[in-house]
Amino acid sequence: GLWAGVNAGRTSLSMPPLSLSRTESYIGVLIDDLVGRGVTEPYRMFTSRAEFRTSLRPDNADLRLTLRGFEEIGCVSEQRYNEALRVQAGLNEALSTLQSISLSAARWRDRLGVVSISETKSSILNGVEVLQYKDVSFQMLAYAFPELFGLYLEFSERLKVEALYRPHCDKQRREMKRMQAEESLSLPQDIDYLTLPVSLSQEVREILDAMRPSTLGAATRLPGITPAAIVHLFNYVHRNKHRAHGKTV
Repeated sequence: GLWAGVNAGRTSLSMPPLSLSRTESYIGVLIDDLVGRGVTEPYRMFTSRAEFRTSLRPDNADLRLTLRGFEEIGCVSEQRYNEALRVQAGLNEALSTLQSISLSAARWRDRLGVVSISETKSSILNGVEVLQYKDVSFQMLAYAFPELFGLYLEFSERLKVEALYRPHCDKQRREMKRMQAEESLSLPQDIDYLTLPVSLSQEVREILDAMRPSTLGAATRLPGITPAAIVHLFNYVHRNKHRAHGKTV
């Protein structure tokens, strides 16, 4: 309802519709599921439906959506927008400062006291990596380095969460880029999936033939479509695009 209202308003102003992908919001997951998959029973939005749920967290919703809500849609107040900008700048500065300080594991232990950093660990760790340890809090870092981190104590909890999820989110960002690049690949609407000369099960062929997905991204989210089937379909479409391009040239 919210997103329908946003785009109804934009349409009435002769503005193009806006979309939120499933990689950046839960409403994007919900809409994509309902439009792309359809439903045969009441739909419930579970976090498990989102492939990138470690990035779609309540603590970073303001940075994911508030800025777009003001800059592109106009449904966020200027006061809330300015607060989001302030928080974004503060978090970015704090994370940059955390990454700028690197010490040996032994020196971190000396500074922080009893923490779970192994005594045999000899590598150099930056502040973000140290904050990933369960028993290290940002308050501890601010106490050890008040001149560096004292200004950012209001973001303590968010910085801890950001540090904990950073490795997973970095991996997911790489997956997002790959997925977004492949999602945009158009699938010809005249494909005869039932006789397609690639290795697909009869069940997969029937699902693709019945649903006729317009893009590879839409195909990946159809129930019953396996990752292996997507790879075969992706290779087939790419191969034929290159052949068609060669004939044109």
